[in-house]
Amino acid sequence: MSSVNTLYNAIISKLSADIAVSVNRYSGQLGEVENKRVVLTFPALYVAFLGANSIDGLATGETELNTRWIVYAMTQSPGDREARTENAIDYAQAVIDSIMFQDFGVPRARTPVNLRIDNVFTEWADAREMAICAISWEQKIRI
Repeated sequence: MSSVNTLYNAIISKLSADIAVSVNRYSGQLGEVENKRVVLTFPALYVAFLGANSIDGLATGETELNTRWIVYAMTQSPGDREARTENAIDYAQAVIDSIMFQDFGVPRARTPVNLRIDNVFTEWADAREMAICAISWEQKIRI
């Protein structure tokens, strides 16, 4: 049986296999308060399940969820804003290459849609000499 956690684990496994960087689960929202709670390593990818923006009961008895995901590509380069930004962009592109057209081997999961990359520039991250790109998408799964 497919589940959101099955998909979550498969996403992490795929990124770990494809990109030579630490890949971790991340729960919560990105921000100063949250990041004081967790120990961040750099460079790294942090994968979070954001929720499901629609849940539909089907005539087959299955439930279809339109799940939402995000990967934070985080880098740090003391004194070199350009280098850390370029590195975050490179990791973001690698994530897109890895997840595009993937059902991650999960039965009844569809491929990602509405993919996007956002530069998450904040004073908090800049003060810590970090660069962050957020890669987000939606993905339907029947459970």
